[in-house]
Amino acid sequence: MPQEITVDCASVLNTPTVVKGVTGSFIPAVVIQTALALLACALVYLMSRRFVPPLFAALAALLFGLDPMVVFSNTAIMSDGLFASMIVIAVYIAFFATRPGTLVRWGIVGALVASATMVRAIAQFLVLVLPVAYLVKEYVAREDRLRTQLSALA
Repeated sequence: MPQEITVDCASVLNTPTVVKGVTGSFIPAVVIQTALALLACALVYLMSRRFVPPLFAALAALLFGLDPMVVFSNTAIMSDGLFASMIVIAVYIAFFATRPGTLVRWGIVGALVASATMVRAIAQFLVLVLPVAYLVKEYVAREDRLRTQLSALA
């Protein structure tokens, strides 16, 4: 009786697996994951700048970048760093980016969340959380604009 072979989608679509199959080495995978971690670190700084002074934003980015799990997972061919980077990029595009248009941004966010779900299944819940958080953000922004307009009239 032939044995049944099962293939896990996450392992097939995992960046290190694909890179190893194409190049024969894991070094490009480490470089890709490190570049994504650096991008995520820069985005943490940019997101933090909207809420705190630049020194504290730099501290937040430094803490993210020097977190031992981020450093270890990016140099040890683990998908944790890749997953964290994709989520940070998705949050930045969803809530902090101003270009491109809203539909294009949310299309990119959807692709990032779908890719993150292939890496870690827990990301599937972000499909429910991110739109609700966006609606809350827009409601608060609308209320602030209304208050500003009313105070200008008074």
